Amino acid sequence: MDQEEVKNYQMIKLMNGTLLVGQIVANHKEELVIEMPLQLKTVARTTSFGVKDDSTLTPWIPFTDDKRLSIPTDKIISVVNANADISNYYEVIIDKLKKPKEAIQQLSPKDISKILEIADELDRQDRGEEYDEEDVNHLINKTKTVH
Repeated sequence: MDQEEVKNYQMIKLMNGTLLVGQIVANHKEELVIEMPLQLKTVARTTSFGVKDDSTLTPWIPFTDDKRLSIPTDKIISVVNANADISNYYEVIIDKLKKPKEAIQQLSPKDISKILEIADELDRQDRGEEYDEEDVNHLINKTKTVH
């Protein structure tokens, strides 16, 4: 990606230590609105050369489809422009986060229901509840064999 193509992203440091990366789309007196915020997390990883810190971007608030989130300005310590490296990395992660949703949306409600039923059956099996092959076949094929 060329430097000219990189959007201007900001890094927002919150009072609780959280560091967010995203694009500020509105700056009001009492709140700041950020689009697609990702949290920058640092994780220690042991290598053959010792401990190494790796940084990664993850959804700040998982399991939401909201694209814009508001942050009260009294919870913000600082806002700075992200450099080109973190901006490029942010765009790569955002692209990867969008792709699984597209694949999931291609599943029909019937497919999703079948997946959930199989997961419930496996859960029942893990708890030691009785099941038989006919039950599993029923879940997979949605038909019961009649003898």
